[in-house]
Amino acid sequence: MMVTQTDIEVAVSSSPADEVSACESAMTTFILSGNRVQVIGPEDLASQTKAAFEPSFSEMGLLPTYQRLGQLTALEPNWDSYGAAPVSEGAILAAHEFLSFMSERLLGAVDLQISPYTVAPLSDGGVQFEWRGHRSALELEIEPSGALSSLLVRDDESGRTYEEHANVSSREAVEMIAQTLQS
Repeated sequence: MMVTQTDIEVAVSSSPADEVSACESAMTTFILSGNRVQVIGPEDLASQTKAAFEPSFSEMGLLPTYQRLGQLTALEPNWDSYGAAPVSEGAILAAHEFLSFMSERLLGAVDLQISPYTVAPLSDGGVQFEWRGHRSALELEIEPSGALSSLLVRDDESGRTYEEHANVSSREAVEMIAQTLQS
């Protein structure tokens, strides 16, 4: 189903500073307009707004990913019974920004759905995405600060290899996703 601007109400920030201040004021509802994310009030996600998704998000299968990120915002402290922190707004915002960056780069470039296989909370307040290909898997962690790190697992004739990377750029992460999905 294609959602158009006339079908929904969309809140649009007038400047990047608006987005930063919304994030810093402990707000957890997300509105997507085009490839931009705006963070607004924490209560009643469904009643405050309808999410607006560009056709590219639904075409690439990213709608469930955004829905899962919305669910992660409801996790409370100790959600894992081992003292885990709730998922930070910084990690959620960085996840949205990364998904937007990824969709812009991979739309049409990869003949596969680019939605992560798994979206999971991390005990430190971060978010983890996982993509799986036929011969490799990529785990991308988004720290509470928004920093990216990765674990790339590859299977080939000589066995299984593991590559860990800290402080991964969004561009590098997208390259690893494309390689994983094409493996």
